Amino acid sequence: MWLNMHEISVCQSILAILEKRLEHNSEKKVKIIHLAIGELSGIELDALRFAFPIVMQHTRFETATLKITVIPALGFCENCNKSVKISSAFRCCSDCKKPISKLIQGDELLIKEVEL
Repeated sequence: MWLNMHEISVCQSILAILEKRLEHNSEKKVKIIHLAIGELSGIELDALRFAFPIVMQHTRFETATLKITVIPALGFCENCNKSVKISSAFRCCSDCKKPISKLIQGDELLIKEVEL
């Protein structure tokens, strides 16, 4: 597996956020970290799963399990006045074929929950 620098820095950012948010619970062991990642986030999930334990080594998160939920990409078609599923390769309305100008969801990266 090739290490992608982007996913390494994403994991480093996750680590920094977790350390800051959990500083008052420093004695508790972290069991599971739940992430929600949008289909259009640009994050390669396999590379993230590979980088995560490497970045978390020698921290209190090194034994934590990473759980990822993928958020589907949705856009709003102004022509049809409705939400439609889109893909990274083809951002057009499936009904009218007009370009989607507004992304509703699918580009996010969220730390949804941390189980202690």
